[in-house]
Amino acid sequence: MGTYSQNEQWGCIATNSPPIFGSDPSTQFTLHNTAAGEITYDGNGNAHSEGRNGLNTSDGFADIGTYSCDYTYVVNDDLTFSYSGLCDVLSIFAPPGTPPAILTNQKWYGKLSADTNTLLLERHDAEAEGTSSDGIVNDINERVCGKTQQQVKISSGDPGQPTDPGSPADPGPPANPGRP
Repeated sequence: MGTYSQNEQWGCIATNSPPIFGSDPSTQFTLHNTAAGEITYDGNGNAHSEGRNGLNTSDGFADIGTYSCDYTYVVNDDLTFSYSGLCDVLSIFAPPGTPPAILTNQKWYGKLSADTNTLLLERHDAEAEGTSSDGIVNDINERVCGKTQQQVKISSGDPGQPTDPGSPADPGPPANPGRP
């Protein structure tokens, strides 16, 4: 349980012509995304993150956005860790009333440090994710990504209390699924 700073990098192959990934090379492009924010784990298997991201693509598109994600997570006895969920992303340049893009099939896998202060996560598989640019989940542009992420604890589950391992403000590693 607690709040972690979050920094992630993505490299993806994507298509802007749903739903057939890889069928027409003229609709495919690469993208790079970098994001930074905070993620809070509630100790009951739910997490919420918010922050800002930057995106650029091989077809010349660039953007800056804000994101908000909701996940479910599991920490195993060996401290391996996974979470999955959906994210809403909205360009800071979007006109008022623009629906957010919805990022689907957001999955991460990693390892939690023994002191629960650090998480290292990745996603390097061939499972397609999706992005809905019009806020409708059934109109998805697919992509396959390699991702890395680092998280460092910045506060314990007690709001306003700094993390200090061994202090009364930081109860240490919580029980499954309540870690981190």
